[in-house]
Amino acid sequence: MLWRLSLALAAVSLAGFAEAWWWGVDVFSHFRPHYVAAAVLLALYAGVGRAWRPLALAGGLCLVNGWPLLGLLGAAPAAPAGGEAPIRLISLNVQMDAPHGATLAWLRSAEADLVALQEVDAAWMAGVAEVGAQWPHRVARPRDDFMGLALLSRWPILDHEALRVGDGYADVMLWARVAAPGGPLDVVVAHPLPPMNDALWRQRNGAIQGLARRLDLFGPRLVVAGDFNAAPWAGALAPLREAGLVHGRVGRGLQPSWPAGWPMLGVPIDHVFVRGLIVVDHRVGPALAGDHLPVWAALVPVPGLAAQGGAQ
Repeated sequence: MLWRLSLALAAVSLAGFAEAWWWGVDVFSHFRPHYVAAAVLLALYAGVGRAWRPLALAGGLCLVNGWPLLGLLGAAPAAPAGGEAPIRLISLNVQMDAPHGATLAWLRSAEADLVALQEVDAAWMAGVAEVGAQWPHRVARPRDDFMGLALLSRWPILDHEALRVGDGYADVMLWARVAAPGGPLDVVVAHPLPPMNDALWRQRNGAIQGLARRLDLFGPRLVVAGDFNAAPWAGALAPLREAGLVHGRVGRGLQPSWPAGWPMLGVPIDHVFVRGLIVVDHRVGPALAGDHLPVWAALVPVPGLAAQGGAQ
């Protein structure tokens, strides 16, 4: 029995490494922490029962699945001494068809400087207008197909644009340049499609690749936030890592964000990436009305980095 369970765990673990070739195994790449936990349990049972083959296989699976997670488990970046007050950012997929009340009330109480929203429609933006006086500057692309985006800002928005990153109907992100303390800050709000079939999988991957190719268009201080429908270690996000963006969870663990209400089964698919900034705090918020948890990050500029440069 232990051997069969170990083989089954090996099958789903290895299937996830084929995510670059077939959409049908992409989902298996998201659950590396769960595979590690399962492998540890199998190893314990196998060790007690002196079942050496399952023990060896389970140990190997711990290593294979744990290795991609190491990037999140290192030391968290330290805040520079004597720096300015951090920029407080929230990113949240509100779930377009979820009730508004609890989510809007929590956002208002969270006292963020910037709020990046995904899946907003006209009704959501009307709700924001009623309760969001603390963000007098807003830019939005509401849609009725779960792909609407918005940015709420405490500070003036100097420029903004719908950023097309591919040829698909949903391959549009939202870019804005914010007059943040210390100089202009570029913010991209993103929501690549969920890889639920081959076409959507290709569009998600293509959108992320398209964004990575456009990073040189932006200034030195950049935040990319949103629901990426991919875990931090997934190959789909490799173009952003290779382009020099730093993930906000580095040094702060897994922090699952979906599905809300199931923390032991959850995966982190909602992300904050930065360039020219240091993430001095990163956490997930409480379960609200939708199926995603909010992501909260505190950001400070890298000392000595010029705020000018880059143009849309």
